Amino acid sequence: MAIELNWKHAGVSREEVEVVAQRAMRRVAELRSVAREKNYSDPAYAVALPFEKKFLVQSTALAKEYRDAELLIVVGIGGSNLGTMAVEEAMRGKNSSGPKILYADTVDAGQIAGIKREIKATAKRGGKVLLNAISKSGSTTETIANFAALYAELKNNYPTPEKRVVVTADPTSKLAAVAKQNKFTLLPIPGEIGGRYSVFSNVSLFPLAVAGVDCKELIRGASEMQTRCFASNWSKNPASINAALMYKQRKHGRRVHNTFYFSNDLESCGKWYAQLLAESIGKKTNTSGRVVREGILPLVSLAGDLHRIGQLFYAGPNNTFHRLIRLRGTEKVEIPANAIKGINNLVPHIQGKQMAAVMNAIINGVEISMAQQGIPFFEISLNDKKEHGIGELLQLQMNETMLLGWLLHVNPFDQPDVELYKEETKKMLMKGH
Repeated sequence: MAIELNWKHAGVSREEVEVVAQRAMRRVAELRSVAREKNYSDPAYAVALPFEKKFLVQSTALAKEYRDAELLIVVGIGGSNLGTMAVEEAMRGKNSSGPKILYADTVDAGQIAGIKREIKATAKRGGKVLLNAISKSGSTTETIANFAALYAELKNNYPTPEKRVVVTADPTSKLAAVAKQNKFTLLPIPGEIGGRYSVFSNVSLFPLAVAGVDCKELIRGASEMQTRCFASNWSKNPASINAALMYKQRKHGRRVHNTFYFSNDLESCGKWYAQLLAESIGKKTNTSGRVVREGILPLVSLAGDLHRIGQLFYAGPNNTFHRLIRLRGTEKVEIPANAIKGINNLVPHIQGKQMAAVMNAIINGVEISMAQQGIPFFEISLNDKKEHGIGELLQLQMNETMLLGWLLHVNPFDQPDVELYKEETKKMLMKGH
């Protein structure tokens, strides 16, 4: 078990959590049924993905054909790339080895021009490029624009560019039809699973396998967590506890949820979770059609942000519920005792200590001071940031979000209002803007 929870300072009594978590058990039973019956048409089918081996087999088998890639370009936006970024950055770090991975998400001309230069430079030295375009519907403006621009650059630099393209899409979509027309390799996305819940499907498993991530271990962690999240005893079900904590704090008026990641390599995990929470819970109407304007604003903070916005958290409005992500095991880096003369006069007692010990002191200091100030928080601690633990973390957060949506009576699987800007964008393009 890689993950442990500590919620004694969450500002909610055990009795309050039990009442809400017991209510959530009804939804847990329904989710168990979705997985047991393999109900592919249910948007909650993401709870079964860790037990569905076919995507792991498809992605890892195909990835072996592209292990020669020096440059992997993931073209997608939102859930189509955030899960991949979260796992890849956690595994390989911000300064990673192995194939270089670039993400083309929004239509930033400067960014895309830079990626085109990377393609040209890689081809010039005889290296291989892999372009992975990801879109369930195939109608996302940003993704299609970037795909077209980058594929044109492939055509300019490689004699058979179609062999260096993998399209991940719903097999019934227009994009899948275009992939077949152009002889691109096609990987399927389960039709009913939304992008923000798709990290354990081909959407992320394929590019992660190409990057050298141990996807089998990632899925094993996710499946073990999913088993815990199916527990019928609320006190042994981490998803029901987290959802109950979030629900109670929301009802106490806290509409901001800040996650502190005390490892820079987990920042993209934070961005992935921010989309998951914001898009799943932020709804104009509830499941009865009544206007409620529900939502929780997610923030992502790193340890360095204690010096950037920590003052606001401590002294500003007490409207934020905090989640602290702690790593129990990290690399060993010692602070030498005699490297700088007089250093003991600056910060006593750090000489000869491990960096991890200093970070733990910082985290403990945050927790003690928050508790003293009456700032509610809870902690998730991980053994490390390897595949198993990250698989557990992401699966836990997907489950708790599904339960939170159910408790708040909103649909955590749709995003109808995001379509508004997409429709207006296409109108502008038709008008020649």
